[in-house]
Amino acid sequence: MMNSKTELDKIKQIKEWLVQPVKEAMKEVVSTFPQTKLTLLDLEVSSIYPSELALKITEGQLLAISDLKATVNSKVTLLTSVNEVKAILGSLLEMKDSDDLDDYEFSVFNELAYRFTSSLIKSATKDHSQLSECTPFNTIIINQDKVGFSPFESRLVYIHLKLKHHTAFDLRMFVEYSALVTLMEKQEVKVVEDIKLKEVRLPKFVDNNYQLQDQSSVNNLDLILNVPLKVSIEIGQAKKKIKEIMSMTTGYVIELDKQIGAPVDIVVNGQHLAKGEVVVIDENFAIRITEIVNVANLVTKD
Repeated sequence: MMNSKTELDKIKQIKEWLVQPVKEAMKEVVSTFPQTKLTLLDLEVSSIYPSELALKITEGQLLAISDLKATVNSKVTLLTSVNEVKAILGSLLEMKDSDDLDDYEFSVFNELAYRFTSSLIKSATKDHSQLSECTPFNTIIINQDKVGFSPFESRLVYIHLKLKHHTAFDLRMFVEYSALVTLMEKQEVKVVEDIKLKEVRLPKFVDNNYQLQDQSSVNNLDLILNVPLKVSIEIGQAKKKIKEIMSMTTGYVIELDKQIGAPVDIVVNGQHLAKGEVVVIDENFAIRITEIVNVANLVTKD
C-alpha cells in the first residue's frame, strides 16, 4: 500500500505533468472562436475515493462520461452544472439563455468536452496518441434516482479546473488513479526511448543555395530521396463559429484571409516550404514557385 508521503509526491507529479496539457487543451477548445480567450485561474489535483465522488453528484448536475482506452482501460468523467454549461455556450457560441438545455446544446457541449479531453491527452502524451484515446462523451442530467451514483469502483484523481472567459466557472474532471499514473509513467518511458533513438541524424542544409555540408551528408540523404511526401497548396484560411458552419448551404461564400493576387502557400508534410503563384498548364492548375521559405527546417527538424 502506498504511504501518504509517496501518494502526495505522486499527486504533485501528476499536477506538474498536466499543467501545460490543460493550457493546450483550452487553446484547442477556443481555436475556432476568434478574439476569444479562456484563462486558467487555478488547477487543483487530489486523490479521492468513489464514495467521495458520489457525495459531489447532486440532483440537477451534468455528468459527462467518456471511455478512456489506455494501457488500463478506464473512464473520464466531467462534472458540472446546467447553469455553468449554459454560461459556457452563451459566451463561446452566443447562444440565447434558456431554462433548459436542448438536444443541440447537449451535442455542442459533448463536442467541446471531447475536444478538450482529446487535446489534453494528446498534449500530455506528446503526440504518442497510441498510448491512450477517449471516446465521445455521453452527458446525463442527474435526477433523484442518480444522486449518490459513481461510475468508478476504485480510487480516483480529482482534477478541479477554475476557468474564466467573461465570468469564472468550474470544471471538475475525474480519472481512475491507476490508469492516469500508468499513462504518465508510460509517457516517461517513451521519452527515454525517443532520446535513445536520436543517434541517427538527417543531413543539414546551408544558406548557399542549400548545398550539402559534406559527401557523407549526400550519402545519408540518398537513403530518403524516394520517400513520398504530401504536397498541399493553401490559397487561404478562414475561421468560422460552429453556428456558421451549421448554417452553410449550397452557394454559401467563405471569405478567405488573402487578397487577389497574393501568393499561395506550398506545404510539404505539414511544413510551410515555399510561396508561389497559380498558373495553368494544358487545362490543369499548376504552381510556379516564387520564394523558398523553409526547406532547411523541413529536413533537419528534430
